[in-house]
This record gives sequence, structure tokens and C-alpha cells, in this order.
Amino acid sequence: MYTEDKGAPVYTLTRRNLKECKDELWERYGEDYQILSKQQDFKGGFLGFGQKEVVTVSYTVRSRGMPQRSLRKYSFTANYYTILLTVMMIFRKIRKKF
Repeated sequence: MYTEDKGAPVYTLTRRNLKECKDELWERYGEDYQILSKQQDFKGGFLGFGQKEVVTVSYTVRSRGMPQRSLRKYSFTANYYTILLTVMMIFRKIRKKF
């Protein structure tokens, strides 16, 4: 997967399912993490019996300076509407003068 910071260290986390991984990452970092890959494996057991399914997630932690893709997607739209409202207000003021 794509990572915004090429030099960021990659960490791994192993839990019983993907939801537990995401919940723990959310508790640790909030929105400042990015999952790069996930892998399902089996752990434990004897000669293949009694194995438990686990999920291993590889992730990076965003520094505060890196933009988040989800916020970047909406920032243009928000700025566009702010500019549009400003232009409309200026147009109304000009129209009232004439």
C-alpha cells in the first residue's frame, strides 16, 4: 500500500481479529496511524491441532506535520464554499450601491 512518509518506521501488531487491531491502534494514536498491510495466520497448537487464527497488521504512525488523506479530500470543498460565500457577500454589497 501507499505510505505518505517513505522514511517512517513500520510497526506490527498481532491480535485475534482486525477489529481488535484497529481498536488498539485507535486508542494509542487516534487518527495518526496508517495500516499498510494485514495478514491472517494461525498461532499455537500442537501438530496443527488447537491453532488459533490471528491477524498481523503492519502500520506506520503519522507525524503531526503529515497531512491526512481524509482531511485533504474535504479541505478543497470547504475552502471552495468559503470563497463562494465571500464572493456572494461582496457581490451583494456592490449591487446595493447601484
